[in-house]
Amino acid sequence: MTDRSTATASSSGTPPRGRPRAVSREMLQEAAFECFIEHGYAKTTVEHIATRAGVGRSTFFGYFGGKADVFWIDLEDAVAAAVTTLDDAPIGRPAMTLVREAILAAAERLGPDRVPWPLTQAPLIGADEPLRASAAGIVAELSARIAAAIARRIPPASAALAEPAAA
Repeated sequence: MTDRSTATASSSGTPPRGRPRAVSREMLQEAAFECFIEHGYAKTTVEHIATRAGVGRSTFFGYFGGKADVFWIDLEDAVAAAVTTLDDAPIGRPAMTLVREAILAAAERLGPDRVPWPLTQAPLIGADEPLRASAAGIVAELSARIAAAIARRIPPASAALAEPAAA
């Protein structure tokens, strides 16, 4: 008997019958990477990825805006850890201390055993240019999130320079 919760699409590409399996970003990412290796990045469609994962296109788009977005899960998680560290820090801490702690929190998510897959596999799947293009957008977005989190923790310069009120 097949465990339907872990069944994958058959070799003919048809999804398994029965109750759908649990879906996660990581599961969709794994299916995408398998498709990229088999077909190359340019020839892989969202339909290929969804079929490999045993889900529909709409499920894929519930997690990702497009196929290039599957590359950045680890980076997004690292930035989320940095932002959480910044948001949890007391207001008024020195900016460099905040940045250092945020970078360390992000680095803990990536570590030496978690080198982002696209950094090692992009040439194999023919995705150098698409990766550069999507990286520019994601880095700008994530940088803005970090800058906003830092700004929430550091008082504006005008407030820091203001004379304290007399008691």
